[in-house]
Amino acid sequence: MPELPEVETIVRDLRRKVKHATIRRAIVSRADLVSPSASSFETRIADREIDDVSRRAKNIVIDLGTDRLVVHLGMTGRLSVLGGDEADPP
Repeated sequence: MPELPEVETIVRDLRRKVKHATIRRAIVSRADLVSPSASSFETRIADREIDDVSRRAKNIVIDLGTDRLVVHLGMTGRLSVLGGDEADPP
């Protein structure tokens, strides 16, 4: 699990890369980690603009205007961001 300084470094890098970008779609690979359901999450997050990226403790908070997406890096400490011209993740 990443420590607090590592999470802060990821947030700063992520902010530079995705602030004001639009999330075209989301793919939920583990439905048990999303509430209330994977399909409603995918629908709700699609075509949303990222207003800002910040940190709350060891969680990454992605501000979507009226909603916030909270991401915990888990044990791997890995988060992938794909551009529109890149292939889908494995």
